[in-house]
Amino acid sequence: MTGRAEAQNDMRREAIRRGGDSKIVDEFIRESNQAMEPLANGILAVFLKILAWVLLLFVMHAAYQIIPSLIGGLKVWLSNPFYRVVAVVIAIVFAWVLLVIKYRWMIAYGLMETAFGVATLYDNATDFSQDKASFLVMFAAMYILVRGFENLRNGYKVKHAKELHPT
Repeated sequence: MTGRAEAQNDMRREAIRRGGDSKIVDEFIRESNQAMEPLANGILAVFLKILAWVLLLFVMHAAYQIIPSLIGGLKVWLSNPFYRVVAVVIAIVFAWVLLVIKYRWMIAYGLMETAFGVATLYDNATDFSQDKASFLVMFAAMYILVRGFENLRNGYKVKHAKELHPT
């Protein structure tokens, strides 16, 4: 038995010993458990969000390290028209999957979008004044950040509305 369960049993025994009703103690225990539940859920939610951010940053760092080595092979692969069509089809399917993720888990999608915007800004910050293309990349990254923030805001609005009006 856990320490909490033992304490609850001790409370029941003490109530019966004093001539009281253990149902009153059970009601008190139930109410105190319900009062603690939102706090425990909130702590768990914060922990899971921090863990998700750490995992996302780890995956993005790994991708940042791997992608340059893949680009050379992709250039050769995409020089063939058939493989170019295959790549376009794969990109369309991937975009559809991202759309499903966006509508189902808008907060996670907003976090992902924000992280990609930050990573793009960070990666191109040193090249900002070099040429026009880097200037456009910086503004595209800021646009991605704005979209990410907007998706986060909308996701929290939807989540809050669902909590207020559960169906």
